[in-house]
Amino acid sequence: MASYINAYIWNNDRQTRTISGWDEILMEWDESLYQNAFVATVLENLKATSNWDSGKDFPLTHFLRFLDYEPNAMKWFLYEVIAMRWMWGESRIDYVKELVRMIDLDSTFPVFPGSPCNTQTVRQFLTTHLNEDELEYLDMPSQPVTTRIGNMTIQVTSDGRRIINTNSNPVSVQTSRVTTPLRQEPVEIKTEKKEKVKKVKEPKPAQLQIRFNRKSGDDDTINIRPEEDDTYSIVFKDTSVGVTHTYFDMDEIDVQTYLSQVFRISCLDQDPYDNIQLNFPGRPQVILPFNPDSFTRDLIYDSVESIMENWPWTA
Repeated sequence: MASYINAYIWNNDRQTRTISGWDEILMEWDESLYQNAFVATVLENLKATSNWDSGKDFPLTHFLRFLDYEPNAMKWFLYEVIAMRWMWGESRIDYVKELVRMIDLDSTFPVFPGSPCNTQTVRQFLTTHLNEDELEYLDMPSQPVTTRIGNMTIQVTSDGRRIINTNSNPVSVQTSRVTTPLRQEPVEIKTEKKEKVKKVKEPKPAQLQIRFNRKSGDDDTINIRPEEDDTYSIVFKDTSVGVTHTYFDMDEIDVQTYLSQVFRISCLDQDPYDNIQLNFPGRPQVILPFNPDSFTRDLIYDSVESIMENWPWTA
């Protein structure tokens, strides 16, 4: 049976979903103050795993996979881990200990409700809100020591690495400590050239989209994706009011029933859309007049059924 929910509580041993585009998700949340299903899923699972009596003890990778390891998303999550104690008195400092080695501590926070934004770096935020014992437990990497030689900047990190910045991209090198005074002739520093590794994107199921277009630009969209266990998710975005609704655990019959209800009730709309745009994976884009007849609707249902039988993937 299909269900409309704001959040999905994970299993302790398995979490395979990955959501991308967190800069946009967090910015929309900040503008509308509407907590969509993706934000709610992170917060509800964080709340569950922060409560020792809940029986939920997720590894940090559950969250990082869901956040697609996006840097700004991880900074937002670190903020929420600390903020969890303000509301519930408990937080997962063990998560923070791992996160401080994955985040640029001297960068600022992205935009989201309650964000320090540019008023504090991540390091300053942690120093302000954690006590001495917690900071000692984190053992945060210290700030790099910066030295300038001509147009070259050398940063020495806490682990002895040197990051050289010139007019080109920064190069990280491993050298022995330079003891020559800076007023002498510039010291030749040998750098190690690193081969560029091309990041291979993991294949993901393509998105089936139905767009309801208006000349004003307030287009509403229905996005359908396959999920685990032969189920589907439907995300309806109402642009005019800035609200997104998400349905999970939909089977093939649920999807077809949902689409049928949408098309049939749209026939009664006194302020109809201008047209309907079908963006079906593996098929040409099609624009139809609004309020399609029964023959056209049946063709749409047949196309959706065909896609669900062999869903295309994108690389």
